[in-house]
Amino acid sequence: MTDPMFLGAYWGDRSEDRKACARRLADYLSRARVLHPLLKDWSRKGRSKSPRFVDVDPDSLSAVLRGGSSHSIPDGSDIERLGFTAGLWNGSPVTPISVNVTCGLHASTAGLMNSVAVNLPDVDDPAAAKLYTFDVAIELLEMTIECWTPDWAVLTPFSFRGAQKVNMRESYVGWLTYLSAPRRVLIENMNDRGWVREVDDGGVILVAGENASQASLISLGELRTDLVDRGALYPTPLQ
Repeated sequence: MTDPMFLGAYWGDRSEDRKACARRLADYLSRARVLHPLLKDWSRKGRSKSPRFVDVDPDSLSAVLRGGSSHSIPDGSDIERLGFTAGLWNGSPVTPISVNVTCGLHASTAGLMNSVAVNLPDVDDPAAAKLYTFDVAIELLEMTIECWTPDWAVLTPFSFRGAQKVNMRESYVGWLTYLSAPRRVLIENMNDRGWVREVDDGGVILVAGENASQASLISLGELRTDLVDRGALYPTPLQ
């Protein structure tokens, strides 16, 4: 049975223009490409099965970012409050990885959030073995935090994400769970659930084991219950 890994980071309304989002994305992909060979090259998503690789610089990525839901405006212009989206993949038919970004959204709508979502290979995929060592995985999560400044983020096997029933805009937990500074005051004395890693922005990463295979649905369920009881998993505010 396959179990892909998933990295997701989420935040509320934040007005940013196309250039600002392109700079964030360029920084993110530039740092990712030196982290692991599978993260080196990035192609536009599309109907073509052949990769259409793009340069990882703000100008090139600005052209990749699309304005939100412009089809509803007769002249085809962007709906500025819906921000910008981009979908990229690494071009590998054997070990595909995709990155989907929503940036600059400020629609004050509960069902919409800014996010970066990275679909990663299976936990046991030999080609991704180094990617899932603790040092590399924690660096991947930390650079996601630094590049996108989310409210919360998680790196976990996909099955753990699907097994959790969460309310709209509410965090789930995983092997590595990041909570931003406003949430950390609610999680004192958490070391009995794993260990806590400080982040430079004042937030914390909760670590549920030295590798993804050490985490379990039971242990994560207990962690989630504890965090909910502490009030640390409140829904991300609209602003």
